[in-house]
Formats: sequence, C-alpha cells, structure tokens
Amino acid sequence: MEREMALSLSSLARMRVRIPATVLVTLVMVVLAVAAAIGAIALSGTKTGFVLSLAAVLGPITLYLALVRPLLFPFGIFVLLVPFDNLLTFSTASTLTRGLAILSGLAIAVFLLRTRRFVKPDRGLIVWVALLLLMFVSFAWSYDTQAGAALLMTWTQLFLLYAAITFLPVDERTLRSVVSLVLAGGVLASLYGAYVFHAGLDVSNNGRLFLTNDEATIDPNHFAAALILPFAIALSAVASARRLPVRLFAGVTIAILAIGLAIAGSRGGLIACAAIMVYLCIRSRHRVTLGAIGLAGAALGLAFHGDVLARFSTAMSSGGAGRADIWRVGLVAFREHWLFGAGFGSFPVAFDQAFLRVSESYYTSWHRAPHNILIGTAVELGIVGLVILCLGWWCEFRALRIVPPNDRLYELRIALEAAVIGLFISGFFLDIMIRKYVWLAFILVALTRNVVRSRPRARVMMNTLPSMEHRT
Repeated sequence: MEREMALSLSSLARMRVRIPATVLVTLVMVVLAVAAAIGAIALSGTKTGFVLSLAAVLGPITLYLALVRPLLFPFGIFVLLVPFDNLLTFSTASTLTRGLAILSGLAIAVFLLRTRRFVKPDRGLIVWVALLLLMFVSFAWSYDTQAGAALLMTWTQLFLLYAAITFLPVDERTLRSVVSLVLAGGVLASLYGAYVFHAGLDVSNNGRLFLTNDEATIDPNHFAAALILPFAIALSAVASARRLPVRLFAGVTIAILAIGLAIAGSRGGLIACAAIMVYLCIRSRHRVTLGAIGLAGAALGLAFHGDVLARFSTAMSSGGAGRADIWRVGLVAFREHWLFGAGFGSFPVAFDQAFLRVSESYYTSWHRAPHNILIGTAVELGIVGLVILCLGWWCEFRALRIVPPNDRLYELRIALEAAVIGLFISGFFLDIMIRKYVWLAFILVALTRNVVRSRPRARVMMNTLPSMEHRT
C-alpha cells in the first residue's frame, strides 16, 4: 500500500497542469480591475483617480484584446491615428503613434508565441532586412552617425512591426476591419483639415494647410501622402461595390478625401493620385465608373480649393520649390559616394560638400534633405542600397500576385498595388521611408497576402482555378 501511494504521489508530481489561455487572461484582468478600482476610490476627485477609474473600466478589455485580437487593439488605434502622427506628440522625441506601434509589435509577437501559428512571409521581408543591415554597416564610414542613429531607430521600429505582421495568420473579417480603420483615419484627418482650413487657421500665405499644435506641424505634402492609401482603397471600393450602401459610403469617403488632398495643395500627392487612377482603370473591370468618379472627385476638390492648380503653373519657375537644384547637388554627391554611399543619414553633410560645385537657379540653402528616396538612398547607401531599395518596393508591388482575378480580395489587391505605385511616386518628391503611412501600406499588403495563405489549401486551389459553371 505504501509503495502504491508513493508511486501515485510521484506520478502526480510529474503531471503538467495546463491552464487555458482564456483562464489566465481572465485572472489577470480581474487582478488589474480590482487594483485600478481600489486606486480610483483612494484617489477620487483627482486626475490620477480619473485615469485609474478609466483603467478600471477599459484596462481589462484592452488587455484582453491585445492578447487575443492584437490587430484590433492596439494596432487598430495605431492605424486610425497614422494621418495625425506629428500632432500626437507627448515628448520631444516621441509621438503617441510611435508608442502604439511599439505596443502593437509586442502584442503581435506575444500572440505569435502563444498560438505558435505562423505564415511564411514574402521574400520582400528578406530584402528589407538586407537594406537594414546595410544601414547599420554604413555607420562604419558615415559622415553623421548621430543623425543617422536617430533615423535608424525610427526605421527599425517600423520595420519590426511590419516584420511581426508578415508572420501573422489573419482572417478576411479582421482584414476588412483594418481596412475600415484605414478609411476612417483618412476621413477624420480630411474632415479635421477641412474644418481648420475653412476657419482660416493653420493656412499659409499661399493657401496651403499646415496643421499645427503647440510643438509640431504636419507638412502638407506628408498630409496628402498619408491620404494616398485610403484614397486608393475607397476609389476601388466605390467602383466594385455591389451593395448600394457600401457604394454610397465609399463615394462619400472619396469626396472627403478629395477635399483633404486639395487643401494640402501637394503637387506630388495629386500626381500620385492621378497615377492611382490610371492603374485602376487599366486593371479594374469598372473603368468607366472609375473615370467618372475620378473626374467628379477632382471637380469637388477644385471647387473647395481652386488655388491648387496655380502651384502647378509655378512648378517650372521655382524648380519644384527648389527640389530640382537639391537633386542636382545630390547627383554630384552621388558621384563621390557611388558604391556604398556616405552613410545612412549623411545626405545633408554630403550635400554641403557638393553644394558650391553646382550652379543653382533657385537658391536652396545649406544642409538640405534629399526630398527624393532614390537620390537620398543613392547618396547615403550607394548603388548597392539603391538597388536593394527598388527591389524592396518591387516585392511589395508583386506580393499580391497570389490573389487571382476571381477572388473576393482582387479589388483590394489592385487598390493596394495602386497605393504602392502612388506612394513610390510621392517618394520622388518626399523623404517617406521613415513615415508610418508607407509602412502601413506595406503592412496591408502583408495582411492581404496572409489571408490567402491562411486559407485551407483546397479552398486556395479552388480560388485559383477557373469557375466550372461556365463549362457546364
């Protein structure tokens, strides 16, 4: 009897008690809720008490979502606030969206480790890793390691969020929720901008909108570039939607985004949107509808702010606000650093060294940013970095080739491809590689691809084969 009891106790000791994840989450939620409630009662009537009371109500819910549905929270809030990025500062070196991006990356990483379910990422991830490694290595010969380190930190944070999401399995319903948040963010930004512009606030002398707060400003060119992704999605949706309410909603979205693009007065943004229109008309089955909607949106934007056309008339005389001269100086700097570049973040220093050797028709001053991702990358990382950069953008554009024309996600596919083209064109006039709206477009490409890769194999094969109904 004693021997049997000893055996039973030893076997009991070797047993692994498995507690379901939902039970653990519930226990943690209860502990946090009780702690926050106690703190709120003890500090009632104070700001701290209000914050703790809010945490008592929302803390457990947000924690649960972060552990179970990280694409809805905190990533969903990040998506919604991307167009307002620069205005959401809470310190001299950080913004609310940066904090949400970090939390989103951590939540998604925890979710992947907890569920142990992964999707094989696209080869574009390897290309961006190669570019990131070249940036790190370039500090060995960089002219300005301090500026490069600050830029590289932002680049790395956005890349890590993107990298985590490329492994994440996702269903179509969640993808559509994220897409809806992208549209909502663009609409809210455009409405806020239109309100401020109509009130005569934050408007420059040449009639452009510069959204500001006490510490930061949103450049109108970046404001317009942040609307490129929702514009492409809404334009495709309004042409392809079968249900009238969806088409009306997408039509209103297009109208609001057109106003936001017009008051920004960004020539690069408008050229990018025109390229999106052309690409969608080529690839979509709804060419006539797209053309009509595009003309109507352009007319509405010009009616709200007709001065935007005047900026195109002055583009030649001003050299694109001095960009042409900056690029000429950059090309001279590239000849001196053509192989591996002057080091990541060192374009302004390389620009200064070549500045006096170029005759300028429009004075650009010293220590300028490149305002072009191709010239900037060529000067900082050489021809090697430029090739990797272009390959990375090409991989993002081609990542959705696994979505066939008869798939439900095909219209979203061509919308995202159009958005990648539009953002790449905006990169001819802006430094966009450390901007959150660019990586948000890459993330949507990865999520759409992962929806297809997460489907059962038989279903994927059915979606890629021609329909049998037409053969019978």
